[in-house]
Amino acid sequence: MSSPTCSWHFYGDSTASDSLLAAMLGALRLGFTTKQWCIDGGPNFWNYEDRSMRCSRGHTMGAILRRPSHPWFTSQPCETIDLRFTRNPRAAILLVNYGLHANNATEYDSLLKRELEPFLEIYNSSRVLWRETTPQHFENPDGSGLYSSRQRSRACKPIFNVTLANWRNRYFEQWLQARTSKYYRGLRKVPLFQALISRHDLHHDGDCTHFLYSPFTWEYLWQGVAHSIGVSMT
Repeated sequence: MSSPTCSWHFYGDSTASDSLLAAMLGALRLGFTTKQWCIDGGPNFWNYEDRSMRCSRGHTMGAILRRPSHPWFTSQPCETIDLRFTRNPRAAILLVNYGLHANNATEYDSLLKRELEPFLEIYNSSRVLWRETTPQHFENPDGSGLYSSRQRSRACKPIFNVTLANWRNRYFEQWLQARTSKYYRGLRKVPLFQALISRHDLHHDGDCTHFLYSPFTWEYLWQGVAHSIGVSMT
């Protein structure tokens, strides 16, 4: 009997696909091999990585990967892992984020009600991990890095106003605390904002929202996920 496939799916806005791609490329660096693979996004997502196979119509961005033959991996229960950009209810873990397409509290509240509320009411929140919204690094006069107050410059700059830069994550905390339905119980949060706040150097070609892939940068996300699900990375 063959070993089962472990499924770890990602969903949300375009920055959620950055997390997915980081998982895909990170797995390859660990020695996983591809059974299926496709990327649906701009070149910013895979810059410096020769893995730009586009998804054909009807296929979702993601990969099915075989585990390496190293004893540490063969001792694990799953022979293959399924990483995908979708909200499949059969997934063991769903890593979700919405936020950067909302530029004020009214827009963000509407986005959460439209996208996250029905999502949590359909899917078991104990399997959903909420990933913090990541910082932007646009040059602007208030030092927040936010797209909404960006200047014409294509340079990505350091953040000086952290409080303003992090308004979405603070709003989400308040929004979640105000929800009393059982559907929101068990929702675990994965920190990432602080890990990326100083990484204005990891953007590309004037896009100061999405981050290029680096195994050392995205390690903070995997540490947060492992902690949230009670798994040790040592």
